[in-house]
Amino acid sequence: MKAGIDFPSLFVSDNFASRRTTGHNLHDPDSLITGAEIEAGFTYINSTREWNDQAHYLNACLCNLTSEEIAHTAPRIFISTLQRSLFVMTAYDHEEAA
Repeated sequence: MKAGIDFPSLFVSDNFASRRTTGHNLHDPDSLITGAEIEAGFTYINSTREWNDQAHYLNACLCNLTSEEIAHTAPRIFISTLQRSLFVMTAYDHEEAA
């Protein structure tokens, strides 16, 4: 399951300023990328994390999982151009609804 596609991402309208002024201190686990993942060809643009379910994702956002646990239990997967387009459209839909 992918955040932003299968369930809402908590970071659609997130930015540095909002984190510092609103007390929004959640961890964005999709921003985590390991050296091994980079070596395997993964980037922030061509991949996403595969979550077991929304609860798994929320546990990572709430810092209940270490970086190592996130990398192990939610491995990066390549996304196709079509999936990337759906991801962007879904992000805009969530922004407009907010």
